[in-house]
Amino acid sequence: APSELLHIKGSVLAENGALADPLQRNKGFFTWSDRAYGMELHNSAGKWGLAVFARSESDIRLGHYSANETKQNALSTKMIIQNDGKVGIGTTAPLELLHIKGSVMAENNPIADPLLRNSGFYPWLDRAYGMELHNSAGKWGLAVFARTDSDIRLGHYTGNENSQSAISTKMTIQNDGKIAIGSVSTAPAGYKLFVEQGILAEKVKVAIKTSANWADYVFDKNYQLMPLANLEKYIQQNKHLPGIPSATEVVKEGIDLAEMNAKLLAKVEELTLYILAQEKRSNAQQILISTVNDKLNTLQQQVKQLKKNKLK
Repeated sequence: APSELLHIKGSVLAENGALADPLQRNKGFFTWSDRAYGMELHNSAGKWGLAVFARSESDIRLGHYSANETKQNALSTKMIIQNDGKVGIGTTAPLELLHIKGSVMAENNPIADPLLRNSGFYPWLDRAYGMELHNSAGKWGLAVFARTDSDIRLGHYTGNENSQSAISTKMTIQNDGKIAIGSVSTAPAGYKLFVEQGILAEKVKVAIKTSANWADYVFDKNYQLMPLANLEKYIQQNKHLPGIPSATEVVKEGIDLAEMNAKLLAKVEELTLYILAQEKRSNAQQILISTVNDKLNTLQQQVKQLKKNKLK
């Protein structure tokens, strides 16, 4: 009277001729006395190789033991899947969807000194939660931790694993989203990214919010150029161009690339207008000179003619 698609009452033997000690099922799928449903695989000597059971509260546990087979409490649980989906390895009370208590090792055969996790994800003594990767000699290659103020820091150190204060911070992600790269732990106010000692890039593109942030307004017909005499006086007094920050201001505040490029372009465009205006004045003066020369030539011819007439 099978109750499922496959119903086996009794033991099952899976045998491979090459194995002297085949794996067996001792009692099929059965009920422990303390209301847990279990399955076991063990060798012919009766030593358990694997035990899996589901408790009455729907937790699924995997482990091994060689004690009383009718009592699931004697099981040495190695992994648990709770009914809320949380998985615990090395712990029967996982705090997150995956909770590993103990070390994790990721090994690649060509690497003689594999990376290891020393103590899993754990709290430091100074109330910071961290994760470390290091080699088998115990020298840290990477340390990541979240402080109690919610900052996330990345760096490395070779000090006491129980103190995040010994870490050499290389990057900080603040709880307000700001990022600082370098030995600094706080990005300056008003900025989302701070990089200590600068950035080397093959290409940088700066976004301009609106056309009003660019310098085309200089070519508007109503734009008023500063008279050159006033410009000369301003330069003599301030030692920099109007609208351009002084050296002292730049050292103190730095420069905004987009804003500074727009200001420099405005000065180039103003210089272009000065040159065009000078060209107009020059052309007008040339016309005037030509006109004066023509009149002078005419007068000279008239004078010559008068002299000739007088001699006659």
